Amino acid sequence: MDQILQGLDDEQLAVATALSRPVVIVAGAGTGKTTTITRRIAYAVTSGVYAPEAVLALTFTNRAAAELRERLEMLGVNDVQARTFHSAALRQLRHFWPRVTGFALPEILSNNSELIARAIAEHGIEPTQTLLRDVGTEITWAKTSNVTWALYPERAVVTGRQVLGATPEMIANIWRTYERAKRAKVVMDFDDVLLTCAAMLHRFPEVAEEVSRSYRHFSVDEFQDVSGIQCALLLLWLGGNEDICVVGDSAQTIHTFAGADQSFLNNFTQYYPSAERFELTRNYRSRTEITALANRFAATWPDSIAAVKLVSERGDGGAVTLRGADTPNAELQQLLSWLQTLAAKGRDWNKFAVLTRTHQQLDAVYQMLQAARIPVYRKDDGDAGAYGVALVTMHSAKGLEWECVAVVGVNEGNLPHPLASTATQLAEEGRLLYVALTRACDQLLVSWVAGSGNSCSRFLAPLSE
Repeated sequence: MDQILQGLDDEQLAVATALSRPVVIVAGAGTGKTTTITRRIAYAVTSGVYAPEAVLALTFTNRAAAELRERLEMLGVNDVQARTFHSAALRQLRHFWPRVTGFALPEILSNNSELIARAIAEHGIEPTQTLLRDVGTEITWAKTSNVTWALYPERAVVTGRQVLGATPEMIANIWRTYERAKRAKVVMDFDDVLLTCAAMLHRFPEVAEEVSRSYRHFSVDEFQDVSGIQCALLLLWLGGNEDICVVGDSAQTIHTFAGADQSFLNNFTQYYPSAERFELTRNYRSRTEITALANRFAATWPDSIAAVKLVSERGDGGAVTLRGADTPNAELQQLLSWLQTLAAKGRDWNKFAVLTRTHQQLDAVYQMLQAARIPVYRKDDGDAGAYGVALVTMHSAKGLEWECVAVVGVNEGNLPHPLASTATQLAEEGRLLYVALTRACDQLLVSWVAGSGNSCSRFLAPLSE
């Protein structure tokens, strides 16, 4: 048991040994939250407080769930269920659905693009890749937010949802056609899994009771990303039980466009008045120069970045460069020079990442690095095992880290994104830059085009003066 708690700092140790009441952890970037929650589960199991098979650890990606399982196994703890919300819900549907309905569970669509494209075409609209993607995003947002197709137009206006080339009414009609097509084929999409599981638990209390008897101890990672339907499902799984630990960072909420709602994290103590609240502030990822910039940025935009003040445990020795360039080509050349200079000092290419706001911005970077014969791969393509400089959008960089990070194209007009117009959307754009800045361990370059009427992002302006 001492081995499980060994190496934890005072903040982490307090969390790992808090087992008597609901727990909410606000964990700053790079503060070892995964280490903390896995040690907490391992400590509870090893000390006999938790039965491992009664623990359900929830997160948002298969990669994160696999990492939780691997870390627990390394600590000698097996039989803990570490799953995504969708994986846990689908497992329950496959087990209970035939029993309570007498029918087989509908097939789960691995890709719903074809059906959405047909639905768009049925309304006399060209199903371009951009429109197809945007309609799919809107359907996902609505379902995870418990918004029906009939209510979508009203909610879209209230929340500032926009799709180029389609009105909210058009989106609602396309969605309705899509749902009819699914029913005709007797299939479900990925988003239906959570809705259907919640409906099953609500309609069949005996199933809900069986689930809550099976899982008695809950842990939820990245709780700032939980959606309305996920929160509702979690409460059904708990069944009135209060043995729950959640961890998150509202400053890293960058998925509200897909339904994430940080209010569940921020208001956790209102749901559970007896909850104990902890903060993790000791950053083990970044040098002081980088955490100082992140802290300064968070203080500059308090409405955007509700961040804990990070304290670097790695000390000085890093470097932050904020630099404008006269032209887009000059910005690329200064990026190339920065990369080559650090590589000449012995940095491996696998230790570098270049982050941008959009996929399109990565194209020019990719072409420049290929021309310079620098190995490169695009993380967004899912090739996690590839070698070379990683090219990553800011959204895809969340949860990752590199020794040297370049954040390029931080111009007004790129960040915030042109479609971000409401206060909520602008706040999220600010948090997105915060996430990008906190990915760097030792070296950070932030660049933009300053010439020909261009300027750095409004978020960056106070830091570059």
